[in-house]
Amino acid sequence: MAGGNFEMDYDQETSYFKGNCLAHDVVDIFNMMADCALEPRSVVAANVGAEKNKGTHALESLLGGD
Repeated sequence: MAGGNFEMDYDQETSYFKGNCLAHDVVDIFNMMADCALEPRSVVAANVGAEKNKGTHALESLLGGD
């Protein structure tokens, strides 16, 4: 990813996700947000999405994707 910002705020009833990025990073940010929202809640739930995003981006660059 070229850059961006990701925020998550939550309480017992709601979760609020906010992400800002460049247009070509929308799919990566959306996948990371979906991983954060759907993974089981734990201390490292947000880190799971971030780590998966790094691997996906590295794979895409190896395959010559845009």
